[in-house]
Amino acid sequence: MAGEAGYACNGSTYQAVGIESIDLSYHLISMKRPKQIEPFAVGGTSVYFGSGGCATGFNLGGGVSVWVARHLTLRFEIRDHAHIDPSEFPRRSGFVAFRFGATFK
Repeated sequence: MAGEAGYACNGSTYQAVGIESIDLSYHLISMKRPKQIEPFAVGGTSVYFGSGGCATGFNLGGGVSVWVARHLTLRFEIRDHAHIDPSEFPRRSGFVAFRFGATFK
């Protein structure tokens, strides 16, 4: 279980959205190549907020963690944020986020 906070904007302040979510993830570890490449699925509930108001929704996605050193992974992920109430955020019912990062263990 993990939590996160983020911000998405398409160039218009009116369409800017802040995100807070609580997610569960499932890592698919290969027995043939343990800890080299770990695909994962992730999903959870989200709260969206911004100049248009506040709404709840959910996110689903997946990606891969690539171990580049003993205590370092690179993480590549795509998530679909959906079910944003259009009465709170006009012209915006969801969006897709491409993400990358590093994990230190």
